[in-house]
Amino acid sequence: MHRGTIFGPVVMIGTSLLLGCNENSSPTQPGTGSDGSNAVPDFAWASNSWQSRAPLPSARAKHSAGVINNAAGEPIVYVFGGSNDAGNVTTIQAYNYASNSWATKRATLARTQMNGVGAIGGKLYLSGGLLEVGESFTYQKTLFAYDPKSDVLVRKADMPRPTANGVTGVIGGKLYVLTGTCGDCTPEISRRFYRYDPVANSWSFLTWAPHAHAGGAGGVINGKFYVGGGDGENGSETTTLDVYDPASNRWTTRASMPKALHSIAGTVLNSKLHVIGGAEPLSLTASKTVYAYDPGTDRWTTKTPMLTARSSLAAVTITAFGNSKIVAAGGQTDAGPTRANEAYKP
Repeated sequence: MHRGTIFGPVVMIGTSLLLGCNENSSPTQPGTGSDGSNAVPDFAWASNSWQSRAPLPSARAKHSAGVINNAAGEPIVYVFGGSNDAGNVTTIQAYNYASNSWATKRATLARTQMNGVGAIGGKLYLSGGLLEVGESFTYQKTLFAYDPKSDVLVRKADMPRPTANGVTGVIGGKLYVLTGTCGDCTPEISRRFYRYDPVANSWSFLTWAPHAHAGGAGGVINGKFYVGGGDGENGSETTTLDVYDPASNRWTTRASMPKALHSIAGTVLNSKLHVIGGAEPLSLTASKTVYAYDPGTDRWTTKTPMLTARSSLAAVTITAFGNSKIVAAGGQTDAGPTRANEAYKP
């Protein structure tokens, strides 16, 4: 079993989702002081540094996140699924970077350890994950499209296999999913790779990845899908970085990460793959490390670490006030799930 599942309570839900159709537009008001509501203005914010932002309304880990701009052109970060010490966090919460505030949506989702989120045509696509109750869990192969305008989740064609802890990217309007762990695979940690076409509402089988990356990090750069870190097929952490080229349907292996970590987050900022946080090998201690990979030089560099060490977090790239930044929300600290929400300026 992928070690990401040990974080937080392990629960299963007998029903898949509760769907809502109306938006609650009232934001959850941020507090004061150290919670991030008094964040430094962008113009006064030093490069290569992190700052605290308004915390999540409730702590959560093992969740996923995606970004869609609103009608005003402001990036809204949508956070889905996950769990905390009280069990599943089913609310979908939306973070507006410009106002530094959170809003809770009406649609709800009960999933942990999904395969990530892909944005296509103004909708966010979420696949797989675990449904958990008590000490039991079941793998899922469902795919849902979330429409922020209508605040509705719509079920799409199921994945070929139930899977969790995978990595998702979008190339040419199609969803690419490298599986992580799966309920009916041998070994349990998988290298299977699929593509979803939202127009045809169908999945295709692609060339398997050369290495497994359960709980790894990934992103798309110049039309290629980069996936690194996580757990390999033998269940131990890997430093391997693999790159998929859809033009040839082939994978290549590039420079290894500086350190092996699992339950990490990944996002692309300024054409570089950023690998954020994670858990240390063996000790499972939460990390605040941030690495950036440059495809042009095939080299990794170490960036300023996060303020809060955590694994099983979600990270996305936004563009606000004329600059791109990373938002890293939630995760698992050594003390438990956290509400931490931080932004990074390159």
